[in-house]
Amino acid sequence: MSNNEASAVVITGASSGIGRALALEMAHRGHPLSLTARRFPLLEQLREEIHRDINAQLTVQLAVLDVCQIDSVGETLRDLFTRLWGVGTVVVNASANDLTRVGGDSLDKELNLIPANLTGAIATVNAAAAHFLVRGQGNIVGISSLASLQPLNQQAAYCASKVLPSPISCPASSTPT
Repeated sequence: MSNNEASAVVITGASSGIGRALALEMAHRGHPLSLTARRFPLLEQLREEIHRDINAQLTVQLAVLDVCQIDSVGETLRDLFTRLWGVGTVVVNASANDLTRVGGDSLDKELNLIPANLTGAIATVNAAAAHFLVRGQGNIVGISSLASLQPLNQQAAYCASKVLPSPISCPASSTPT
């Protein structure tokens, strides 16, 4: 890949919200994309929009990925890294939110946020870091939330689960210890 070509970007949770907005922005900047989410029809709509409104020739790979299914995260991302050569950035964006009430009847809802927002993020970072360490370069971008800094009424579990992605930083040139 020449220095003039944009590196490929993988975005988890690209079907809506920040992930979708990032996909559109990266498409405008000419980056080949691999987009993942649980809701494949929304990914297909996004790819159609990119091809119709931004660049019909841009590579946009899609994959179903539910980061709550920890065992499938690494395999899915490795497949994307193979299909889309030159991945330079992985955006760890997939997350979930739900209104909950600590001390109420919503413990199940609160606990269900942890797999997507915490362990799913860790599994995604792990797969991306392994790829970038072999490649010798790459960027991992963790999307967090201002909610990690300020508790919100009826969202204590969400706020707590968004603390980890904020400080994730691991240069690909680092040697694992």
